[in-house]
Amino acid sequence: MNVVVSALYGGPPRELLALWEERRFTLCLSDAIADEYRAVLQRFARFRHSAIVFLVNLAVQGNVLLIPSPASVRAVPDDPDDDAFLACALAAGADWIVSGDNHLLRLASFEGIPILTPVEALRATRSRA
Repeated sequence: MNVVVSALYGGPPRELLALWEERRFTLCLSDAIADEYRAVLQRFARFRHSAIVFLVNLAVQGNVLLIPSPASVRAVPDDPDDDAFLACALAAGADWIVSGDNHLLRLASFEGIPILTPVEALRATRSRA
């Protein structure tokens, strides 16, 4: 979640979001994650236009994989809300998880799925080109 919110401010998260918009990678979401994106982004009045564009793109982009109800996991005792991202990535067979969240980054990987910072994910995405 923090990568999406950080993208409103620019920098590597925004660059990563631009690569997603260019269909360079697929975003994996569960219903719970999509609901969280909507709820959090609605609180950013200053960035209302950018938030609306992102939410519309979620609805129309072909490079979104929706995993409606992935099996739950318990891997982040200090922040159980982060487990939703791990569960979604696992169910989707994701190549990596992108986060700036320290709880997730401390794990380094989950069930063989690397957890990358936005900068690391940018490098990985660009190297696939």
